[in-house]
Amino acid sequence: FFCMLYDLTMFRVVLLVVLCFQMATIEAGKQRTSKDWSKLTEKDWDRIEEEWETPEEKEEYAFRPPEKTGINMEELQALQKAGGAKNKKKIKEMIEESQVPQSGP
Repeated sequence: FFCMLYDLTMFRVVLLVVLCFQMATIEAGKQRTSKDWSKLTEKDWDRIEEEWETPEEKEEYAFRPPEKTGINMEELQALQKAGGAKNKKKIKEMIEESQVPQSGP
Protein backbone atom coordinates (compact mmCIF):
# COMPACT_ATOMS: atom_id res chain seq x y z
CA PHE A 1 0.00 0.00 0.00
CA PHE A 2 2.79 2.46 0.90
CA CYS A 3 4.58 1.77 -2.37
CA MET A 4 1.40 2.52 -4.30
CA LEU A 5 0.96 5.80 -2.42
CA TYR A 6 4.57 6.76 -3.16
CA ASP A 7 4.06 6.09 -6.90
CA LEU A 8 0.92 8.20 -6.91
CA THR A 9 2.72 11.07 -5.14
CA MET A 10 5.64 10.92 -7.59
CA PHE A 11 3.20 10.90 -10.47
CA ARG A 12 1.56 14.04 -9.07
CA VAL A 13 4.94 15.75 -8.62
CA VAL A 14 6.00 14.93 -12.17
CA LEU A 15 2.62 16.05 -13.49
CA LEU A 16 2.90 19.31 -11.55
CA VAL A 17 6.39 19.97 -12.92
CA VAL A 18 5.27 19.31 -16.50
CA LEU A 19 2.24 21.58 -16.11
CA CYS A 20 4.36 24.37 -14.63
CA PHE A 21 6.82 24.09 -17.50
CA GLN A 22 4.01 24.24 -20.06
CA MET A 23 2.43 27.26 -18.38
CA ALA A 24 5.79 29.04 -18.38
CA THR A 25 6.32 28.43 -22.10
CA ILE A 26 2.78 29.52 -22.91
CA GLU A 27 3.18 32.70 -20.84
CA ALA A 28 6.55 33.50 -22.45
CA GLY A 29 5.10 33.26 -25.95
CA LYS A 30 2.02 35.34 -25.18
CA GLN A 31 1.61 38.38 -27.38
CA ARG A 32 1.70 41.66 -25.48
CA THR A 33 -1.33 43.91 -25.44
CA SER A 34 -1.44 47.71 -25.23
CA LYS A 35 -2.11 47.35 -21.52
CA ASP A 36 1.08 45.28 -21.12
CA TRP A 37 3.14 47.83 -23.03
CA SER A 38 1.76 50.70 -20.96
CA LYS A 39 2.94 49.05 -17.73
CA LEU A 40 6.59 49.02 -18.80
CA THR A 41 8.90 51.29 -16.83
CA GLU A 42 11.79 53.38 -18.16
CA LYS A 43 14.16 50.66 -16.94
CA ASP A 44 12.25 48.08 -19.03
CA TRP A 45 12.39 50.32 -22.12
CA ASP A 46 16.12 50.87 -21.65
CA ARG A 47 16.66 47.11 -21.46
CA ILE A 48 14.59 46.53 -24.61
CA GLU A 49 16.49 49.28 -26.40
CA GLU A 50 19.84 47.73 -25.43
CA GLU A 51 18.72 44.32 -26.71
CA TRP A 52 17.50 45.53 -30.09
CA GLU A 53 19.88 48.28 -31.13
CA THR A 54 23.32 47.74 -32.59
CA PRO A 55 26.00 50.36 -31.88
CA GLU A 56 25.64 51.66 -35.45
CA GLU A 57 21.88 52.07 -35.06
CA LYS A 58 22.33 53.73 -31.69
CA GLU A 59 24.66 56.33 -33.22
CA GLU A 60 22.44 56.84 -36.26
CA TYR A 61 19.24 57.38 -34.27
CA ALA A 62 20.77 59.31 -31.36
CA PHE A 63 19.23 62.70 -30.64
CA ARG A 64 21.17 65.57 -32.09
CA PRO A 65 19.92 69.06 -31.43
CA PRO A 66 19.33 71.07 -34.59
CA GLU A 67 22.09 73.39 -35.68
CA LYS A 68 20.99 76.98 -35.78
CA THR A 69 22.07 78.85 -38.85
CA GLY A 70 22.03 82.57 -38.41
CA ILE A 71 21.13 85.15 -40.95
CA ASN A 72 23.78 87.16 -42.74
CA MET A 73 22.83 90.66 -41.67
CA GLU A 74 25.19 92.39 -44.08
CA GLU A 75 23.65 90.59 -47.05
CA LEU A 76 20.16 91.31 -45.74
CA GLN A 77 20.88 95.03 -45.34
CA ALA A 78 22.41 95.19 -48.82
CA LEU A 79 19.29 93.63 -50.32
CA GLN A 80 17.05 96.03 -48.37
CA LYS A 81 19.02 99.05 -49.60
CA ALA A 82 18.84 97.85 -53.21
CA GLY A 83 15.05 97.44 -52.98
CA GLY A 84 12.95 96.00 -55.78
CA ALA A 85 10.48 93.11 -55.98
CA LYS A 86 13.19 90.56 -56.74
CA ASN A 87 15.19 91.56 -53.66
CA LYS A 88 12.08 91.51 -51.45
CA LYS A 89 11.54 87.91 -52.48
CA LYS A 90 15.17 87.06 -51.67
CA ILE A 91 14.85 88.77 -48.28
CA LYS A 92 11.73 86.78 -47.51
CA GLU A 93 13.48 83.51 -48.51
CA MET A 94 16.53 84.36 -46.36
CA ILE A 95 14.35 84.98 -43.32
CA GLU A 96 12.35 81.78 -43.90
CA GLU A 97 15.52 79.70 -44.25
CA SER A 98 16.98 81.13 -41.07
CA GLN A 99 13.88 80.14 -39.10
CA VAL A 100 13.86 76.49 -40.22
CA PRO A 101 16.08 74.31 -37.98
CA GLN A 102 18.73 72.36 -39.83
CA SER A 103 18.99 68.67 -38.92
CA GLY A 104 21.31 66.08 -40.25
CA PRO A 105 23.72 63.28 -39.47
